[in-house]
Amino acid sequence: MLSAALTMVIAANTSMVDAIPNITAHLHPTSTETDWMVDAYPLAVASLLLFFGTVGDRYGRRLALAVGLAIFGGASLFGAEATSTNGVIAARALMGVGGAFIMPATLAYIKLLFPPGERKKAFAIWSGSSGVGLVGGPLVAGALMSPIGWQGSFWVNVALCALLLVGAALTVPASRNQAAPRIDIGGALLAIVTLAPLVYATIEASQYGWTSSRVLGAFGVAILGLLAFCAWELRVPSPMLDLGWFRARAFRMGAGLTVLGFTAGVGILYATCELLQQYMFHGALRVGVEMLPMGLGIAAGAVANGQLIRRFGLRWPMVLGLAIAAAGAGVLVGWHTHYDTVAIAIAIMGFGVGIFLPSLTEEVMNGAPHEAGGVAGATADASVELGAAIGVAVIGTIISSRYHSKLPAAIHRLPHKAYQAVHDSLYGAHAVAAKLPASQGHALIHSANHAWLQGFRFAAIVAAGIFATSALLATRLPLQPAEADATDDPQVIDQAALMTFPTDEPDQRAAA
Repeated sequence: MLSAALTMVIAANTSMVDAIPNITAHLHPTSTETDWMVDAYPLAVASLLLFFGTVGDRYGRRLALAVGLAIFGGASLFGAEATSTNGVIAARALMGVGGAFIMPATLAYIKLLFPPGERKKAFAIWSGSSGVGLVGGPLVAGALMSPIGWQGSFWVNVALCALLLVGAALTVPASRNQAAPRIDIGGALLAIVTLAPLVYATIEASQYGWTSSRVLGAFGVAILGLLAFCAWELRVPSPMLDLGWFRARAFRMGAGLTVLGFTAGVGILYATCELLQQYMFHGALRVGVEMLPMGLGIAAGAVANGQLIRRFGLRWPMVLGLAIAAAGAGVLVGWHTHYDTVAIAIAIMGFGVGIFLPSLTEEVMNGAPHEAGGVAGATADASVELGAAIGVAVIGTIISSRYHSKLPAAIHRLPHKAYQAVHDSLYGAHAVAAKLPASQGHALIHSANHAWLQGFRFAAIVAAGIFATSALLATRLPLQPAEADATDDPQVIDQAALMTFPTDEPDQRAAA
């Protein structure tokens, strides 16, 4: 049940990517609005995860899970009925609020329900569910596109949330930390003040320029927000996030490397979906199927991760996985015309992600106190969602900026509306070209395709560089001996007594 909830929440990150072409045809968003339709969700999740992780620890993780599912389903219903781009963006943001309730609970239960010797397998299953969600989102959205349209990517969540609410009531044990700190509303607000301007500046940079006052001002607000957040968390009696955890190199680097890994991973997944849809003009369902090699790679990597950790500990599987993902992104740099190259590249990347993700997640969770499972899980989840939001923003901005700069000067001679359409997106360029005389239309398509492909290749270089840099940084993680936590830890058992699990609940393991 918990794995299914996580899969749904993760799938929401990528399902919108496959729905964008259909939304573009009906709602006509600008390229910036398109980025916001994708990014509003992970931004909301990342901003609120820590806060709602604390709420779950204090008032009950099962209650938080149920509230999150209700909000997620209601927001999806609102999105399915939306008739404007602003409505879609608002629905996605509200879905993020629900996702921020759901995700910390799924990871906290792993630490609570499984003894140390079984957690590696549980973390691998959790990571595998994330991989299924990343790749399954476009596949499900694509399958529903023909019979329902883009609204299908929302309607499927309504049905899933209804089923999961019933499942949560029947199979998930009640759990809360009786010693959890008070709710830190100030910290939650400052987290939003930090993250929202950061993502806003990254997205808007493609339209206004990196040195514009609007973008620099937003970055400035984000920096001030971060400083205020740190000052607040250090002074408040019950902080939302104990910054003392970051003194441990494993926790600090685990969270940071998760952000970097998902910045590159989700960013290049977003770009690859755009390549298949915008450049190769493949349909939504076909794109979903064509992304399956990445999911298969993640599943294979998660299986290999368990063997590697048992033999080498946590550090070297991270290094290996990140290096393999860098190699996969590098394959995309040389892409020319055939899907075969894309399939090989995303399979390699997926295999690398499947290897490094469980190790990073376990590193973060092991670095926090046992009784703070919700907040620790929220930190790991926030790192994932923050990386996803930044990845879509950065990679999308790189492609848009390169596309704009490589377009020929001749497009300025087009009528204003036609010029704006060409400037906004590759879709717009093809739509304008269809209305021009054959020779001019062919020239415009050739120029626009070339400009967009230059942006895609540069984005692949950036993603490969982020993966490679992360692999080098991972070599500095503490070297944990193989099988280090395969034995019972009395400290863990004592702290577990702080949790409340009613004896009349069904078998706790059934929830996973």
